[in-house]
Amino acid sequence: MKTAKKILSPFPYYGGKARMCGKICSLLDYDTTDLYIEPFGGGCRTLLNKQRHTEEIYNDFSYGLTTFFGVMQDEDKFGELIRLLQDNPPTEESFNRLVLERMEDEDRLNTSTNARTKSILLSCRQRVPHRYFDEGIKALNHVEYEAVVDVLGKILSDSYCLKILEPLEELQLRGYYKIYADFWRIVKRDAKRVERYAAESFDREWKKDIAITKETAKLREKHRKDFIKQAKTGVINSYTDDILNANESGSTVTDVRMAFIIFQLYYSSRDGMGTAWSDEKNRDLKAYYRAVNNLYRIADRLRDVVITQVDALDLVRQYRTDEGAMIYLDPSYLKPEDEHRNLGTVYKMSYTYEDHERLLGEIAQDDTKAKIIISNYDVELYNEYLTGWTKEYFRTTTGVGGRKNNRRVEVLWKNY
Repeated sequence: MKTAKKILSPFPYYGGKARMCGKICSLLDYDTTDLYIEPFGGGCRTLLNKQRHTEEIYNDFSYGLTTFFGVMQDEDKFGELIRLLQDNPPTEESFNRLVLERMEDEDRLNTSTNARTKSILLSCRQRVPHRYFDEGIKALNHVEYEAVVDVLGKILSDSYCLKILEPLEELQLRGYYKIYADFWRIVKRDAKRVERYAAESFDREWKKDIAITKETAKLREKHRKDFIKQAKTGVINSYTDDILNANESGSTVTDVRMAFIIFQLYYSSRDGMGTAWSDEKNRDLKAYYRAVNNLYRIADRLRDVVITQVDALDLVRQYRTDEGAMIYLDPSYLKPEDEHRNLGTVYKMSYTYEDHERLLGEIAQDDTKAKIIISNYDVELYNEYLTGWTKEYFRTTTGVGGRKNNRRVEVLWKNY
């Protein structure tokens, strides 16, 4: 198969990665498979540039990306999106506002607020230990939202802590601080009321059953604290189910608005990561309008593609034994140990070492019949699991992680 040199993509896509897209398309099986699946769809570049299969599934865990491609399939919504993009070319000021808007909407829909906040604090603590980071992690571990609000406020007003935070981390923490502060304002009155009631109830019942002596004083205090905390946690958890989770499962932002945000951020950003404005990409306004017009071709190619937002591993489990399936896997890359910090925080849903191992353990099973290609660096874990798979090496460059023209050797493993 010959792939056009100009890569069909909704977002700017150049250099070695564009060439690698052509390589991947040429390696896919089109003769014995009629179902194509991308569990880690991302920018959808492989699917958009390959030959059509009878059935095709695009999946990604990102609410923003799946919404964007879903809007592309709806004629009315797509027309509205085009008009919105044409009337609102990107500026650095609007870009920064959209970063925050996306974080407030997409992050609530896709991630655990506690887990994301804790991940940022752990990353900061690993770089430079500071007691505020330790206090924040402890408060999150104990689900003490009042303390979480207090500590995040200290971090965001402390000049030393702000120097440790990466720009994106600061933006994220400010967004999460607002979520916690709004939540605690709602919960505080009932939490304090329950706390007082629990203390009074404990004191009353303890006096009935046990004579307070010096020997039992410490034991009493321990039980008292545990009892009050349990009661307080109960009311907080009930609010969490009703309020935080409701915020995370629904949003006032429309599908078209989210699609607009996603296009603007990925088109305008450095490295295509949707987080940092790129002066270079935004010098030519004509290029922006060409990219908007190019969306008509994207929409045409996406006809009949099934778009899903599920856990990638669940999708692999469902189809790996289907001999008529062609699966391309592109998880966030597992770096050699000395490069771990270079690219580790740019992807929202980066796979951990354990996630990679679970994925590899799934596809390497003896009853796997699907044709599978998976891409990553030439790391030991992959070589251990994918013995007997064919390896294709590809030299490319990336600017992700702050290194311009960072040369790397990527590997495509295939089981056929």
